[in-house]
Formats: sequence, structure tokens, C-alpha cells
Amino acid sequence: MQVLTNQGFVRTRSRLGRLATLLGFACLIGGLVLSWQPWQQQPSQQSELILVAYATLLPGYLLIMYGSYNTIRWGGKPRVDEILTSALKTLDHKYQLLNYQDGLPVDNLLLTPWGLVVLEVRPYFGEFINSGGKWRRKRALLQWLLIFGEGSLGNPTRDAQRNVAAVRQFLTARLGEEVAAEVPVEAVVVFTHPRATLTVEDPEVPVAPARELKPAVRRPQGPQARNKLPGDVYRRVAQALRAPGG
Repeated sequence: MQVLTNQGFVRTRSRLGRLATLLGFACLIGGLVLSWQPWQQQPSQQSELILVAYATLLPGYLLIMYGSYNTIRWGGKPRVDEILTSALKTLDHKYQLLNYQDGLPVDNLLLTPWGLVVLEVRPYFGEFINSGGKWRRKRALLQWLLIFGEGSLGNPTRDAQRNVAAVRQFLTARLGEEVAAEVPVEAVVVFTHPRATLTVEDPEVPVAPARELKPAVRRPQGPQARNKLPGDVYRRVAQALRAPGG
């Protein structure tokens, strides 16, 4: 399998995560220090210092949450794109995984010999229940405390369907309607955390943990089976994905 990852994007987001976390803690510590000062001041200054101390709490908290969000996705090891690469590494060279490429409408996109697969990633742990297009998450107390830093689960099915439409629009703009119509675009919702537990019933979009991703993106069997993309169409799609701004 070929892998193309925008390392500059990854480094930038990782640095933003670290910087935001440091600034957030600086705000909280500054507010804490200020909150100790009013008793040492004149009464006329006490209320001002208290207001300033409280004013640092919200931005500090938001910065820490933003930093945590970025760190989970781009600062930790292994990163999301590294987990996807590991899960798909034995596929042949006709499979191309593109991560965070400038100009593409999705973060993680897989070109296969039969079309494109949007990888709708969720890096969360816990228990997740999918029935049709509906999602529910069971949370322990610790997981509720992490909700803002981790990010919202949202509705992975709807996000995947929206991103499939965005990729189709991208192909139409780059290759024209006739060629774009020859390229199937599908999606798989992927949970990359090893402690994610999935209960899935009649999903509108396939759902899989990372360890089961490879069978989900291989050639469909049975009534869903289809032929490979024509060679010229495959090459044009690959070129468009690798040079989306061209």
C-alpha cells in the first residue's frame, strides 16, 4: 500500500495542541495567583482582582480543551493516520491512503482498485451503539469529564455521508461529470482506539474497529461485487488526489 501523509499539517496541529495546553494552564495558574491577592489589597482593588481572576478561568479551560483535542488526534502515539496505515499495510500498491492532504475535502481517504473509501475516523474509547443511522455512547464518569477535550462523537453516519458527497463533488470539479460518475465513493466509520467497543445493527454506513478495517475496504463480494476501475480512470483519480490544487 502507498501512503501519503501531510507531515507539515501533523506537526503544526501537534504544536498547536502543546501550545494551547501550556497557555491554558498559564491562564488557570495566573487566575489562581490573582485570587490569593485581594486580601492583601485595598477594598477598592479587591473586586477588580477577583473579576480578572475569574476572567482567566474560561479561556484557560477552553485552551486546555483545544490542546487536548489536537493532542489526541495529532500529538499522541500512535497517531490516527499511523493506526490506519498499520491496519492496511499488507494491501497491495493499488491501494493509496491519503492523510490530511491540502485541497482534499476529507482528512483520510483511501483509493482502491474499485473506487474511493472515505475513512470517517473516531479516536475515542468506550462503548458505542449504532442502529441504522442513529448513534449512542455509554459513558463512565471519567469519560464525561473528558468530553470537551476529546470532542463530540456527533453522528458518524451523517458525517460520513456528508463527506462522501463532498468527495463526489471534488471529483466532478476535477475530472468532469462523466469520469466522476465511473468512480464509486463509499465510506467506513473507523474507531481507532483499542478500547472502543462497538454494537452495530443494520448500519447505513459500514462500521469497524481499526483491526477489522482491511476486510471492510477490500473488493465487495456477492451482489455488491463490481469490476475494477478502468486503468485510465484509476490513474486520473490518483493524479487528482495527489495534486488537488493543480
